[in-house]
Amino acid sequence: MTRLRFALLGLALSAGSARAEGGASPVVEGAGIKVGDGTVVHPILGVETGVVQNVFYEQASTSTAGVMRIIGELAVGSLPSERMQMPQDESAELQNYGDVALRAELSAMYEEMLSGNDAIQGQGGLSGQASVRGLVFPRQTWQVGFLEEYARTLRALNFESADNIKRDVNHIGLSLRYRPKGRTLSGTLSYSNTIDYFEEDSQQFANRIMHRGKLEIGHRILPVTQLNAAVSIAYVGPLGSDSTRPTSYPLKATVGVASALTVKTSVNASVGFGKGFYSESDFTNIIAGVQLGYRFSPELRFAAAYSYDFEDSINANFYRDHALLVRADYRRDRFTLFAKSELRFRLYRRVIDEVMGSSPDRNDLIFGTSVGAIYNFKNWIAATADYSVAIDQTDFTYMPEAGLVDDPSYVRQTVFLGVRAAY
Repeated sequence: MTRLRFALLGLALSAGSARAEGGASPVVEGAGIKVGDGTVVHPILGVETGVVQNVFYEQASTSTAGVMRIIGELAVGSLPSERMQMPQDESAELQNYGDVALRAELSAMYEEMLSGNDAIQGQGGLSGQASVRGLVFPRQTWQVGFLEEYARTLRALNFESADNIKRDVNHIGLSLRYRPKGRTLSGTLSYSNTIDYFEEDSQQFANRIMHRGKLEIGHRILPVTQLNAAVSIAYVGPLGSDSTRPTSYPLKATVGVASALTVKTSVNASVGFGKGFYSESDFTNIIAGVQLGYRFSPELRFAAAYSYDFEDSINANFYRDHALLVRADYRRDRFTLFAKSELRFRLYRRVIDEVMGSSPDRNDLIFGTSVGAIYNFKNWIAATADYSVAIDQTDFTYMPEAGLVDDPSYVRQTVFLGVRAAY
């Protein structure tokens, strides 16, 4: 076995379900090109340059390189970006959509590593995301939601290799929504399927497939207060004959409340029970979360959240997180400033046998923070700047090769400057 096979240990910051995140740029979105009644195409082009410190996520930071990025994005449809999450509440805007409201997005990014080192140069390449989502009969009591998301991601492997981790994630979702006008009761029954696939033969032991069914019920008891209940059951298992992923049936059931405490303060809280149904090293415990939002002024907003939950993991049976997150946004005139941080106390249970680890469990302290600024010269062109740092400290070591012990802890920093333009 080679070190290539064990690079997955470094993915401590990746989500358990590896859902495709992101979409069309929130930086700029011009008036677009009207191609039909209520349908507009929004093309976006961006260029960024920056520096990455610790390209290979190593414990000892030995690799720093410049990066050039070219970003192309395209959004089309009648569903505005602010409604892409299909919230429980309806709005007057939805009355203008007709029988089908949808939005499709395509985003691609090519990275060129600016270095004379062959291994660093090999970490560049093409990544991207594509999504289609929408509602059928959005003005009716019964509505059908649909979602298709695909993402291809790249991640540096190790200093000895010019290869990288190429990961494809596809997510499909279908939902039946009950939204009677003038009623306080609403509900959603949904199904989703996720395929998590690694392109390299030596990494396909981590391939997995996930099916999930979920029922959500909401009951509005006050104009700004809603009670929520949700229950979901999933199947997570191996994908393909080379996969060694264990089978599980994660169950989650929660109740919660979402409310505005004051004109400036909001809260969203939930508590429930979760169980993984793994044959060994199982999760059986309370799960909970709370999020507080505060608007200091029309320009300045702040949010803080805490959650205790578990997710299936490519590194182990599952991981359990105590997660703390904070975010602040300031918008005034042409300027937008933002900052966000997260702190996670993560426990991996039953680490995969392939890594020959120092113990069956792994404890990580994960910290990440980013700050950035956007200046809009016009509503269709903007300059961007951002800095981020990611830290993962673990008590775990493994043996990538006979006689060699590696600590997957790392500190990584990036800084980028760029420009985005939309039509």
